[in-house]
Amino acid sequence: MLDKTICRIANKTRKYKLHKLDPLLRKLHNPDKRQQHSINQILRLSNGLFYHIDTASYLEWTLFFYGEYDSYIQSIFRSLLRQGDITIDVGANIGIHTLEQARIVGNTGTVYSFEPHPVIYEKLKKNIKLNHMHWVEAFPIALSDQSGNAQLFGFDNANQGTSSLENKMSSSKANPLTIQTQTLDSFVTEQKINALHLLKVDIEGHELKFFLGALKTIAQFKPIIVFEDSEKNIIGRKNIITKLLQKLSYTMYAIHYNHLQEISLFEDKEIATYNFLALPSL
Repeated sequence: MLDKTICRIANKTRKYKLHKLDPLLRKLHNPDKRQQHSINQILRLSNGLFYHIDTASYLEWTLFFYGEYDSYIQSIFRSLLRQGDITIDVGANIGIHTLEQARIVGNTGTVYSFEPHPVIYEKLKKNIKLNHMHWVEAFPIALSDQSGNAQLFGFDNANQGTSSLENKMSSSKANPLTIQTQTLDSFVTEQKINALHLLKVDIEGHELKFFLGALKTIAQFKPIIVFEDSEKNIIGRKNIITKLLQKLSYTMYAIHYNHLQEISLFEDKEIATYNFLALPSL
């Protein structure tokens, strides 16, 4: 009975985007306390995509109640991607951004999707299959600065998507998982990829090592880059990622909820966001 009531409430909060009710919804159906009694269903979002939802996961809980996640990031995809484009999603989680990219580029494009956490990778594959997107290729690999094996440090069950190759990012006492790593440069060569239009990166503190293994690809294809940087308050000359992108003639923007803020690459400033857009010079 309670689950039916919660589902009716979720139908309304999704329809009207009632984010103001977040504190109440957390009390009513807290993802951190629903591991043994969560709601599982297939959910169709407003963009027409379908997802397997388990509200024990914080990200899926957010989709269940609001029908969206990182909507401002997805608006960038819709503005900059075209049918037939090729994209790479690094740190795909269950496929929120992977599937939106795939919807936009269509079956004449290709999306390469990377998610190293084995449980989440299985969810990613299920969501790709659910949407019949054969032009998405998923890999259980972490992209880094070298190819081989590494330890993936986990978080609690409600937030497995924030697992990281950086031990300092983990708050979980769970044993680390051994996973396969590869550089983007070697992957692109191996797969014979001959174009890349957009690169999205969200890998919980491992961004710098990823970029160090991707410089050849970025220099060759000059893709649009949307990325999360955990060092959000070190933008400018002190930020190594900024320096790397500056050398490759990129213009940097901070992504805020409803606008972009251009960042000078020649000064240090604090930016209240983790998300950034890098556009190549024409």
